[in-house]
Amino acid sequence: MMEFFNLIADFFNSLKLEYKVLIIAGASALVAFVVILCCVLGYKKHKKKKRAIKEKHEKNKQALDDFMSTPSDGHEELLKRFNGDKESVTSEPKIDEDAFEARGAEQEGTAQEIADEHVIERSEDIDVEFCEDIESADIRIDNDDLSENIEQKKDVFAFVKDKENKIPVGFEVKLREAENDVKANYCDIVNHAMSYKKLKLRKSANSEKGYCGSNLLFMFKIHGKSLRVYYALRFADYEHTTMPVSNESGKKSYDKTPVMLKITGPLSVKRAKMLIDDVAKRFAMEKGKEKTVITAEEI
Repeated sequence: MMEFFNLIADFFNSLKLEYKVLIIAGASALVAFVVILCCVLGYKKHKKKKRAIKEKHEKNKQALDDFMSTPSDGHEELLKRFNGDKESVTSEPKIDEDAFEARGAEQEGTAQEIADEHVIERSEDIDVEFCEDIESADIRIDNDDLSENIEQKKDVFAFVKDKENKIPVGFEVKLREAENDVKANYCDIVNHAMSYKKLKLRKSANSEKGYCGSNLLFMFKIHGKSLRVYYALRFADYEHTTMPVSNESGKKSYDKTPVMLKITGPLSVKRAKMLIDDVAKRFAMEKGKEKTVITAEEI
């Protein structure tokens, strides 16, 4: 085979330049002709296929038109269903007046019962404890099918109604309803704390906090009938002292104020003031003159 190609190469090299040019031009023309022929044949094949699809579509369309133009029972039923009776569409609907009046009376009675129901107005958000109680009640509702869960809805409504009197009360309301000695102890501690410069008090839903800039210094809370003060101090500094404080660092709500002192009388008020001084010293606060900011009568 190699000898055959070598023979052709020798023959081509022995030719004159004019013959070489003619051979190359002829070969190029032949290749171009073959390419053009393939393109033409491919285009004709594509056009033929497209024509066949169009003819099939027209044939199907004609068959559908023939079916729709041919009367039949099923066809008449479809026309009647979609077109309907013109008189029944344009005429006014008939109303059962007796049933309408009975339904109206029933709705009026229901509206009156709803209007007479006791409504609890609450501007503050419900406390987290209430949400946790709902989760612990293990009441599950399938909202996908309300008609099959009426009894579950009743359980939820009964649970919420039972919790109406257990909704947490805010700090300001608790303080206002507290006993006089609790109010007096609170005012005594607050007046001492406000003697420090740059101290600001901010009330929240269930507590009152003392700040110096963005630093939280202490926090007041009322649990039951007792006043409690939480301080931004280290419990280890008071663990082996006579100061009767407890460690609340295990609770997330008190991670910044872990030291808690329960106010029970004049001695605990004195200790609360001492802890206020310790907090102020920790944050390098400057003390001013003692002044009366609030009294028990003003609460």
